[in-house]
Formats: sequence, structure tokens, C-alpha cells
Amino acid sequence: MKRIALLTLALLTGSAFAADRAATLKALIEAQGLATTFDQQLASSRGYGQKMVNDMLDQAVSGLNPPEKTVADLKEAAAEFMKELDSPLGTQDLVDLWTEYYGKKFTDKELKDLLKFYSSPLAQREVVAGREAMTELSLVMRQKFSGAMEQAVIHFTDKVKVIVKDCNCAK
Repeated sequence: MKRIALLTLALLTGSAFAADRAATLKALIEAQGLATTFDQQLASSRGYGQKMVNDMLDQAVSGLNPPEKTVADLKEAAAEFMKELDSPLGTQDLVDLWTEYYGKKFTDKELKDLLKFYSSPLAQREVVAGREAMTELSLVMRQKFSGAMEQAVIHFTDKVKVIVKDCNCAK
């Protein structure tokens, strides 16, 4: 009977510590602004993917005079493609994974110290500045990559047109 009482006490104590740790990690994620950052990154990725798909479509039909139904079919195919490319992970999934991977790197005391720091005015300025800098960096990276991407898309679609023309495989 004494063993059962001790085991029950240990389980309850462990559960309380785990709940406290989870609450600390949740507060730390909020203080670090990670959910907002994850939202921004997901939206940015979707926006960039959509731009790439639109550019590929424009390039594929340039020099052609496709009927409206073909254009509509291409746009529908592009929309389906974008749905397939959409991340299977949402913001909450990313937060949960971050909590798992990040949390195991620190002791409970260290997590509380981090929370104290990230709750300070200086750290809050750092969080905002870091998010803004990341947005600007992403834009610059996209601009630098865009030229190479456009050339690659043009090259690829030109090859596809030649292959399709040479195959003489119209139905």
C-alpha cells in the first residue's frame, strides 16, 4: 500500500512539473514571437510559390494563342498544384515541434531565465527587430533568386515546347 501511495505521489509530482514546464515553454514561445514568425514564413512561402507558378504559366503560354478553356484548365491545374505544395504543417504544428526540440536543450531553470529575459523590454525590441530583419532578408533573397529562377523557368519551358513540338504526338 505504501508503494502505491509513493508511486501515485511521484506521478502527480511529475505531472505537475511537466505542466509547469509546458506552460513556461508556451509563454517563452509567445515572448519570442515565434508563432507570428512561423505565420509570416508560411505566408511568404505560399506567396512566393504562387508567384513562381504564375510565372511558369505565363512563360508556358507566351507565344501561343490558347483558347479560353485551355487557359482556364491551366489555371485550375496551377491552383491544384499550389494546394499540393501547401505545407502539411501549420503554425501550431511548428510551435509543437519547436517546443519539443527547443525545450529539451534547456533545464527548467534555464527556461525560466530565458522567459524572464524575453519578457524584458530590450528582448521584446530584439524580437520585433529580428522579425523585421528576417522579412527584409527574405525579400532580398527572393529578389536575388528571382532572376535565376526566371531564367531557369524560361529555359525549361522552351525545352518543353521543343520536346512537345518534336514528339509529333498530338492526339
